[in-house]
Amino acid sequence: MPDPIFDELTRELPQPALPAAEVRRLGDRRRRRTRAATALAAVAAVAAIAAPVALSAGGGGRAIDPVETPSPHEWVITIAEDFPLTDGMALDPAIPAQTGPLDPAEAESLQRLDALLSLHPCGDRQPAWTIEDSLDGAWAAWSDGKSGGEFRTLAVYRDGASAEEALARVRKEVETCPAAEPGAAAIQPVPLASAAGEESFAYVDHYLDKDGPTGMGTVYLLVRVGNALLLHQTYHEGTGQLARVMQAAVDDLQARSEPVVRSLCVYSEDGCDGE
Repeated sequence: MPDPIFDELTRELPQPALPAAEVRRLGDRRRRRTRAATALAAVAAVAAIAAPVALSAGGGGRAIDPVETPSPHEWVITIAEDFPLTDGMALDPAIPAQTGPLDPAEAESLQRLDALLSLHPCGDRQPAWTIEDSLDGAWAAWSDGKSGGEFRTLAVYRDGASAEEALARVRKEVETCPAAEPGAAAIQPVPLASAAGEESFAYVDHYLDKDGPTGMGTVYLLVRVGNALLLHQTYHEGTGQLARVMQAAVDDLQARSEPVVRSLCVYSEDGCDGE
């Protein structure tokens, strides 16, 4: 049964109303306490922030050392006359390679070297890459008059990001090239695997006629190191449709490119001492 004592303790008792003056006095006192508590909280917050700074400065009042900002990398934007661009090419000692500079500003007057000046993965479309977008260039070519030969182009850009963009444009063009219409003479690029330099991209341009693939094509390997982009290409008569045959052609080109790719370290952010 309910405890009568508990009932007495919990019973609400009537409270007399406070005079108006007393209500105002209590309200003023509460507001003063609220303002004081707010001020103390602000002081405590400032102290909490300032204390670690003061401790890090040391007890002797030493100034905090500023954080050193690394200086921007100075990119090499020219190609030395003795750069070994022909290293690793499939050369016959009796047939020397031809080499020379490629001034981007004079590209229009070098149309005889068109294959070294630009890339047209999809045939007649706008070039996916051109030497005119670079700051300096050089080329090397070798042919025995039978096998189609090898060609290399070296392009140097303002910085690493510009070289990355140049390579990305070629990759995008190859990967988005529309399929050739059946029975039409066309060039059909096929991307392939590669692993050279800081990044690379390889593909084969298949030559098609009314009967389909001719088995002939050009193998391309693009290698970026820092702000330099190396284009290595060679003509093949056995590209066909077999993926392993095409990949073997790229692997061979990549192996022959290794010596010159190593020399491209002068264009990397780490330099040749960072290897």
